[in-house]
Amino acid sequence: MAHPNEKAAFHIFVERFTSEAQTETFDIPKSIAEVEEVDILIRKKLEQIKKNRCTN
Repeated sequence: MAHPNEKAAFHIFVERFTSEAQTETFDIPKSIAEVEEVDILIRKKLEQIKKNRCTN
């Protein structure tokens, strides 16, 4: 991120990001309630990530 115009740095960033990403997959939501549930779960996960960054 410190070198946004450097292609090699970008490729290293993407490689690290994808290697650390979880491989868990989910079915497509089938109702409005499921869409809302997914939205809530995503917001909770983002808040958790934000809190972890602040404490590190």
